[in-house]
Amino acid sequence: MNDDQIDLAHAYALDALDADQRRSVERLLASSDDALRADFEKLVRQARETMAATAAATSTPPPAHLRERLLMQIAKEPRTFPSREAAPVVLADRRRGVTRWRLVGAAAAAAALLAGGVVIGAQLRETTPPQPVAAQVMSAPDVRTSSTAVPGGGSATAVYSRSTDAAVLMMNDVTPPAADSVYQMWLIAGTGAPVSAGTMSPDQVAPSTVAVLDDLDGASLLAFTVEPSGGSERPTTDVFASLPLR
Repeated sequence: MNDDQIDLAHAYALDALDADQRRSVERLLASSDDALRADFEKLVRQARETMAATAAATSTPPPAHLRERLLMQIAKEPRTFPSREAAPVVLADRRRGVTRWRLVGAAAAAAALLAGGVVIGAQLRETTPPQPVAAQVMSAPDVRTSSTAVPGGGSATAVYSRSTDAAVLMMNDVTPPAADSVYQMWLIAGTGAPVSAGTMSPDQVAPSTVAVLDDLDGASLLAFTVEPSGGSERPTTDVFASLPLR
């Protein structure tokens, strides 16, 4: 799948398409070859599984008194009912392209709804706990995404934000490293030396893996190498996958 098809699969998975766009995608899939259709459906499933894992990682318990305050606020709102003679609502034709910021917008909405009532609490002017780093990235105004296929199978996606100086790394169906080795992540800024951003041992790489990088330090690239168990001070093998952080 090319980058446009990957973005389209993410949009479909996150329900970021209107009804006309969804029907267009389904018609295209129906006329596509079996291999492309299988890859598309697999990526849709992976995206949904990843969002579920991300939501679990970023959930925040709401204040105990939030429900009571919310019910009181609802009770104060005037209740209006539409007239039976009112004209039916017609949705304007929304012919717009699927852009990456829009895809992440859908992801941010899901994260916000699952972040323990943070949005509702803000509307009631309540004090809420600080959002976890992942939730801050998802809801940042400058959020971006970067995706790549991983040799040996699977894919990696970084959702990142310069304003939060952080990224959420999501890996789907990536084969774990061999025993006694790790995947090591490196942040690279321009022509500067790679800076280690952490390691993943074989037991840390699952069918859906989510990791948070909370210090991008101006990096323009997130690269991956295979290193000995415990990691290395600098890369000792060739980069096998990388994600541009533009």
